[in-house]
Amino acid sequence: MQAVKDKLQDMTALRKAKAEAKAQEKAEKENAREMMNNNPADKDIAKARMDIAHEVRRAKEAEAAMALHVAKAGERAEREIAKHSPYPDAGGVNMHGSNMHGSNMDGTNMHGSNMHGTNMHGKNMHGSNMHGSNMHGTNMHGTNMDGTNMHGTNMDGTNMHGVNMHGAPHDSHTRK
Repeated sequence: MQAVKDKLQDMTALRKAKAEAKAQEKAEKENAREMMNNNPADKDIAKARMDIAHEVRRAKEAEAAMALHVAKAGERAEREIAKHSPYPDAGGVNMHGSNMHGSNMDGTNMHGSNMHGTNMHGKNMHGSNMHGSNMHGTNMHGTNMDGTNMHGTNMDGTNMHGVNMHGAPHDSHTRK
């Protein structure tokens, strides 16, 4: 649904840019016609102004189309980078009862993830973000979480024996 809304918004912006360029061309052509009517000797200058107005309109339309194309290419590039990133975004992932012994999740984003009953023995999560995640009953023995952000994460009944969380940013908060 969001893709359809984005497409309609893009089409609307492109149409608006074209309409503005066309209105400017029309106004310039009208000025050139007045110039020709007032002084027939300026006929060549008026025609040149009309031609220039037409080319300016075409350039503005092309510029708007290119801006849209560049924005879309940037979005595609971001999706490809995210797809092949060594630090996957686990936003909204459900990891109930998962075993993650000795895994490396440095720099992983886990916003809104559910990890109830997950075992995370010997896991590395340096610099990871876990905003709003639920980790009820999770075992995290020997896990390294240096610099990990856990804003609003629920960890009711979580066992964290031997967990290292050195140097976490000052604004990191964990709800118990």
